[in-house]
Amino acid sequence: MRKSLHDMEQAERFLHHQMTEEEKKAFAVRLLTEPDLHEQVTLQQYSYRLIRYQARQEKKKQLEKIHHTLMQDPQFKQLLQQIFP
Repeated sequence: MRKSLHDMEQAERFLHHQMTEEEKKAFAVRLLTEPDLHEQVTLQQYSYRLIRYQARQEKKKQLEKIHHTLMQDPQFKQLLQQIFP
């Protein structure tokens, strides 16, 4: 396997907590001694965060759409008013 692909696989395992303690320690040493690897892992971590953020925003939009739809239903609105006077 090419080194860069191996590094990406290792970074993914590191970020998803799928390494043994020994592997984590060895990879942490590499992160300290190889600036390019550190940058790659940092960018990969930011990418995961962005993907999670985008997924949360999409879920939020879906929930807002459901809420809007429900609030248009007079029976549901009345039920809510009974529960929360």
